[in-house]
Amino acid sequence: MKRRELRKAAAAKIAQGYSRQHAYDALRIEAPTADNEDLADAVRYTPSLRAREHFKAERNLLSVLVVALSAFYFWQVAMPIHDHGLLQRLFFLALPIALLFFGVSSTSNRNRPYSTIAFLAFITGNSWWPWKDVDLAEPTTIIGLVLTLTVMALAFYLHRKLTSDYTMQRDPNEGMHKRAVFPPEPEAPA
Repeated sequence: MKRRELRKAAAAKIAQGYSRQHAYDALRIEAPTADNEDLADAVRYTPSLRAREHFKAERNLLSVLVVALSAFYFWQVAMPIHDHGLLQRLFFLALPIALLFFGVSSTSNRNRPYSTIAFLAFITGNSWWPWKDVDLAEPTTIIGLVLTLTVMALAFYLHRKLTSDYTMQRDPNEGMHKRAVFPPEPEAPA
């Protein structure tokens, strides 16, 4: 199976209510020729139904903050845009558009955009603030800094919580072959 097919199969198993470990084991049986690492990564980056429900508020908050941060950056770029060259203007506009795209795509049930969101928020924030002339008494600087740091922190938090690291362990039933072992799922919300 190709990676795209593995991702679709993993998403289908998890949508049926399988935990990550059970989805991995079922896919391991269904696709015995698939690479262990590719299969484990496909399952790793698909959050379980429990994790989706458990972190639903945080995911929605991140989407709202990314939209606010993109709007703030657009506002910051629109004011002094005539002071820059064409290539720099395109770069300044492309970063918040990419940030907005990944923020909206994070509402799907994949975990890969979270680290990209944090990286884009950092790069976009760095591109507008000349660090030698930062005026922390100015409200727009504080708002931009707080929004950027909040988006970065929340994106890293969700990446860590929704992406479970697996370990490769030798399977006693299959001799020297290894299998991925995932940590337990988060508790169901009360």
